[in-house]
Amino acid sequence: MTKKKHMETHEQSPWYLAQCPCGATFRSHDCAFPLLVRIRRSPAAGKKLEKGTALIASLLLLLVLTVLALSLMNTSTFEIGISGNEKTSLEAFYAAEAGIQMALNRLPSMESIPLTTIGSDSHCWSGSLSDRGNPTELGSLGLAFQSGNDLSEFGFRRILIHVTGESQGAVRELEVQVKENRPISPTTGH
Repeated sequence: MTKKKHMETHEQSPWYLAQCPCGATFRSHDCAFPLLVRIRRSPAAGKKLEKGTALIASLLLLLVLTVLALSLMNTSTFEIGISGNEKTSLEAFYAAEAGIQMALNRLPSMESIPLTTIGSDSHCWSGSLSDRGNPTELGSLGLAFQSGNDLSEFGFRRILIHVTGESQGAVRELEVQVKENRPISPTTGH
């Protein structure tokens, strides 16, 4: 077989085209004499390379989307925890607000507000957190004087209301200073 004939036969064989799709040149070891062969790129071999690239690209895209989804799930879980904490904090605040309203309804009495259940999980009492078992009485801050229409002075009793509200472990303390709505004449004390 001549050199040229061997080269043409070898270049057209399916094995040759399938094994060397990149266009590289190499020495053939199949023949008895060394032969420098130029490899041609087949159209089918280029498509095989593109399919592998598409697979890798799609796997990388899937990895990025998975990381993004996990990040969003983590953020959602964190936000749910924050909103739950805000809910219990507001329930404790409203329990303390209910205690303030109870104290205002009892005025002019200065009695303490005992531990009172509000709803299923909320409680309120007068005093601070440490006074839960033994609520304190409302405090008197003395008189607040105010000029009247006839330019005489009237005194109003100032009252300190300190109430604690609790809900599911969250605690809120509210303190309000109130002027009693009935004027007291400083000369008579009534």
